[in-house]
Amino acid sequence: MLIISPEEWQPSDGLNLEANALLSVKSVDNHLILAGPGAGKTEMLAQRASYLLETNTCKYPRKILA
Repeated sequence: MLIISPEEWQPSDGLNLEANALLSVKSVDNHLILAGPGAGKTEMLAQRASYLLETNTCKYPRKILA
């Protein structure tokens, strides 16, 4: 598995996240995301999981609760 540094990580599929969403994805803290239907909450969770796994921020046993 290729490990990417947190500074170099970019959202998958060329997705452009707004500044606050990117901060939440890269944060070391927990965040509550409130938004209406179709706002992209699921995509944000997927990007967060991608960030945690690709940067090795989520260490073994790699369990993510979403």
